[in-house]
Amino acid sequence: MKKIELLSEEQLQQRLCDNLTKHELPDLFLYVGEEGASNWLTLDSSDKFTVARKLTELLRSNVSRIVEFIPGHGSLVSVGVGNGEKERIILKASLSSNDPPFYYPIDVSSQLVDTALESVKDLPVEKTGMVGMIEDLALLRENWISPALFCILGNTFCNYDPDRILGLLHENLFESDIFLFDCHLLTDSDASSQEIEDVEDIYRSEENKMFNAHPLINAGMTAENIEFDLRLLPVESEIGAIYRTHKTLTIKRNDSVDLCSKKISFEAGDVIHMGFTYKYSFEQVASYLEKWGFGIIEQFFDVDGSNVLLLTRKLSEKNNSGE
Repeated sequence: MKKIELLSEEQLQQRLCDNLTKHELPDLFLYVGEEGASNWLTLDSSDKFTVARKLTELLRSNVSRIVEFIPGHGSLVSVGVGNGEKERIILKASLSSNDPPFYYPIDVSSQLVDTALESVKDLPVEKTGMVGMIEDLALLRENWISPALFCILGNTFCNYDPDRILGLLHENLFESDIFLFDCHLLTDSDASSQEIEDVEDIYRSEENKMFNAHPLINAGMTAENIEFDLRLLPVESEIGAIYRTHKTLTIKRNDSVDLCSKKISFEAGDVIHMGFTYKYSFEQVASYLEKWGFGIIEQFFDVDGSNVLLLTRKLSEKNNSGE
């Protein structure tokens, strides 16, 4: 097993310092370091955080069909790999093939890449972990063998701006690659108040609050001085209103963190803005795929239609509306 690091922990810590100085905390910093990785694995397995578990079961129930789309002499590449559980399901199902894929787990967290590699150490496939960001995709793809089944699983696709992520993928994936991703869905674009409340309840859990606040707590801030707030609100887009979470951490009393050999101070009432998660209807996901020139090969829904797993491919010409 090998590991390629395009991003060091020192670089990530400097970026964290720069962002906190601007009262920003992008979500990628929640996963880094030993504590970040451990906190994510705890949250991911929590009974209250049901999204991850349901998406894993959706993958497991359809994996025999999915492995048919792993290209011969190709790779399984997964960005935001987490603990590697979902990728192990795919790899294990692919072993009946005479040509098992090369495996490239990718994450911004070096510790999570290690965990993902360790989870498949018993499987007879060549493995190379990579530490980097999705923005490094052009550099990352130089290290894997094409064609690939390229995966963004665990609802991670919804944590990116749709135009940004699909534009990046269209630029860097080949027509011979297959793009596999999943989404936790709203039933339709006009979400009911109950559906909004259900989503907010999931993400407002105490476990999720501590996961989001841990970079500050780990750097010396008192947990009781941090107030976590999350709301699911409609935002306008080219395809109409779509829902997106708005996350903030409000500092309740004067406090500070120690990072990069310096103290960053916050005053009571300061608001730190965080990342987001989009909540789409299936029709909205399909509209964005069409806009950026991706065709749906096959789609898999769970029983109540609240989650979808999609196999897609970059088409030969991008729709002009995505230019």
